[in-house]
Amino acid sequence: MELQNVGVLAGGRWIVRDTQLRLPKGVCCALLGPNGCGKSTLARVLAGFVWPTAGKVIVLGEAFGDTDLHALRKRVKLVQANSSVEHDPAQSAGDVVLTGAFGTILLFDQPTEAHRRRAMQLMRQLGVESLATARFGSLSTGERMRVLIARSLLVLPALLILDEATAGLDLLGRELLLRGLDSVMADGHNRATILMISHHVEEIPSCTNWAILMTAGRITSAGPVDQVIAAGPMSSAFGQTVRIDRNGGRFYARIEAASGLPGLT
Repeated sequence: MELQNVGVLAGGRWIVRDTQLRLPKGVCCALLGPNGCGKSTLARVLAGFVWPTAGKVIVLGEAFGDTDLHALRKRVKLVQANSSVEHDPAQSAGDVVLTGAFGTILLFDQPTEAHRRRAMQLMRQLGVESLATARFGSLSTGERMRVLIARSLLVLPALLILDEATAGLDLLGRELLLRGLDSVMADGHNRATILMISHHVEEIPSCTNWAILMTAGRITSAGPVDQVIAAGPMSSAFGQTVRIDRNGGRFYARIEAASGLPGLT
């Protein structure tokens, strides 16, 4: 995907502004930044749900304004923690995954045997295979999120956007989701480009190999993950001295005590 001087004006202020970006195909990319910096708005632009006020957007080789956005959205999946789309709570978790074959909320059509095998494989990788017959409405927040990610991958998208996928999850729920994503990405059959939006470096999977930092509506750093999730770029993005550690492929961040924040001495 490519963004050229992209801006989004809403409510009299620029939510995203002067944004330049080129994201390579096939990466697992983390999009990080402070609250209110424009991450979710940028994600909705890339998914084709928000039209930019300024600039040029090219997604999967298709330029906005010159392509059919409805057709493009079929190749892009957006999964949000607080989605306005409501799945029937009485449906089984397995049937919710299978609706991904048709892009519907309810299962109106008959899935093929290949769809069913793929659904169970993804649920296994994401640790929710045992919940296939459970009512979707009975699942925890973390379980539902993993089911929805399996749904989004049933027919492999070219671009998968996960917006705050770990929001509201407890420690165990977060780890199960992140390990599930690592398992899915390790499978050579899954070649989607993944953009994962988060506030916290601790909430991105170890398979992440690219990163983007945003501050006040602008991208301040983008590139290989080791170059972006580093003390210098992170400190600039958050306006504090940030220390970055890495263990087992996962990142951990903390603000140094002498950063001048009230109560930090």
